[in-house]
Amino acid sequence: MINKFVIHPLFWAVFSISMITGHFRDFILVFCLIFIHEIGHTGAAYFFGWRIKKIVFLPFGGVAEVDEHGNKPFREEFIVVMAGPCQHIWMTGAAYFLMTFNIWDPAFYEQFLTYNFMILFFNLLPIWPLDGGKLLFLACARRYPFKRAHLVSLVISLHFLIVFAMVCFIFYPFQLNVFIIILFLGAAHYREWRHHPYIYLRFLLERYHAQKRDCEKQLFIEVQETAFLQDVLKTFRKGVSHRIILKQGMKPRHPIINEYDLLHLFFKEQKAWSTVAECFHSK
Repeated sequence: MINKFVIHPLFWAVFSISMITGHFRDFILVFCLIFIHEIGHTGAAYFFGWRIKKIVFLPFGGVAEVDEHGNKPFREEFIVVMAGPCQHIWMTGAAYFLMTFNIWDPAFYEQFLTYNFMILFFNLLPIWPLDGGKLLFLACARRYPFKRAHLVSLVISLHFLIVFAMVCFIFYPFQLNVFIIILFLGAAHYREWRHHPYIYLRFLLERYHAQKRDCEKQLFIEVQETAFLQDVLKTFRKGVSHRIILKQGMKPRHPIINEYDLLHLFFKEQKAWSTVAECFHSK
């Protein structure tokens, strides 16, 4: 359930600038495009039964905040992310229809297409927290464990942000809106980086409390008995259920350990700095 719609302070700042500079009509057009874009994300999330907290509207986009923590199937997350950009495709067709039947004049049609594709391509940039940045994280999560994937995607995203900022300052050096966008994206990276330990723990905690896995695929992980519990958990990936095989030297030991047992030791018994051997020999 959506608790509320939130208007970001930057939205009101750009709104005021548009009023002063006489670009109010452009602002309303962009807002409508952003609204439909976010409704696409929200509708897809509702379809899959996600818990939606709020939708935050920004002057150049929006963020649909969900109470999910990286454990949804890749297919669901991909569809929810792409549901926003896909709205711009049907809107292009609808705009052409309105222009063809003289409901819109050609000048407004051209203006609509400009803003429509500008928002579409901007949101597909591989920069967090844009849709492209979320796709970048999903791609990293396919290759790396969750904790590492989150950090790697942020590092790659930051490099793209630096390149984006350099291009903008070269070609649009006096655009206040561009400066506001870059400032917001930089702050979003800093906040996500600071919250990384919390995001990782929420990922593990949701796995611990989950009664049913969205993905039944199993991943077997071989670890040495001398490995610390917290280091084993760092190898956990999204989209799979983990089975841990203990090794003493080069020889595997039985039985195979379920991921729930390790998570229970981590959260309930607080044995993060105990070795796997100590955890299970003491039980």
